Amino acid sequence: MRKYILFIISIVLILNLLVSPFYYLNIREKISILIVKNEFEKKSILIDSVRVSSTEGSKRGGKYSSTYYLFYGDKNITLLDASAALFNSKNTELRTKRALNYLEAHNDSLLIWYHPTINGRYALEEETEMNTDGFITQIIINSILLVIALYSIIWQIKEWRKPKKK
Repeated sequence: MRKYILFIISIVLILNLLVSPFYYLNIREKISILIVKNEFEKKSILIDSVRVSSTEGSKRGGKYSSTYYLFYGDKNITLLDASAALFNSKNTELRTKRALNYLEAHNDSLLIWYHPTINGRYALEEETEMNTDGFITQIIINSILLVIALYSIIWQIKEWRKPKKK
C-alpha cells in the first residue's frame, strides 16, 4: 500500500514539475499587470483579424472550448469560450459572450484596457477600472506550486547524491 501511495505522489510531483513553466509565466503576467494597473486606459480599438482555435471532444458528446485571438496592431487579446468545458466559470463565460456580441455589434471594434507595452484585456462598457480580482490569489497559488516543483527537484537531486547502502 505504501508503494502505491509513493508512486501516486511521485506522479503528481512529476506532473507539477512539467507544468511549472506555466506557473512562472502566469505569475509574471499578473505581476506586470498589477504594477502598471493605473496606467491602463479604456479604449475602443479596431480588430485587424481574428483567429479561432478550438478543441473538440469525442463524437459521443465530449466537451469543447474555443479560444479567440483578436489581433490589433502588433498585439492581441485572448478570449476563452469554455461554455461547455467541465470546469467553467460563469463570469468568464458571460464576459466572453458580451465581448463577442460587442465586437459584432460595433463593426469589429472592441473596448479594451489599453497599455502601450503590455497586451490589453477586454473591457466591458460599465467598467470604470480594470478588473484584477483574483490576481493576488492566482499569484499566491502559482507561487506555492512553483516552490513545490522546485523543492521536488532539489529533493530528487539530494536522493541521487546519497551513497547507496550495500
